[in-house]
Amino acid sequence: MANFASALSALKAGVRAWRNGWNGKGQFVYLVPGSTFEVNRPPLLGILPAGTEVRYHAHIDFKSAQGYCVPWIASHTDALSSDWEFEDYDDTPPPNPRSLEANFPALLTGQRLSRSGWNGAGMYIRLQPKLYDFLPYVALRVPVTGKFVAFSWAQQDLLGEDWDIAP
Repeated sequence: MANFASALSALKAGVRAWRNGWNGKGQFVYLVPGSTFEVNRPPLLGILPAGTEVRYHAHIDFKSAQGYCVPWIASHTDALSSDWEFEDYDDTPPPNPRSLEANFPALLTGQRLSRSGWNGAGMYIRLQPKLYDFLPYVALRVPVTGKFVAFSWAQQDLLGEDWDIAP
């Protein structure tokens, strides 16, 4: 079993990943590469004119036990769990040094991470340790107030290549 950073590397290599703790048989996540297509059928036809170019950003989908595929967002439990499994794959080349999976171990050891695309000096995420009955979670520092809020992983955060260790 592996941690979330290893699962992200596996997804980027094109293989399926899943958590041992998920309770549905056959559930997994997988990377959908970015793509471009022209609108030519519903449901987009009717919303956008025929022939309109649509650009899809790379994202992670989840296949449910019922066979549905839907966009997936990592929960705090998913990101901090070490029960990830994935198909075998050739893990070379190493991840981009500015990817989340390359920097995630630093987060788990108490360092702060930030993205160059974030607007606001002093904005970063950090691991909030277990407190009372709350499990550890990832918190975002809001620069205007200096306070911390629970961080919600967006697809762009999971796949971003602009992560750095924050001062």
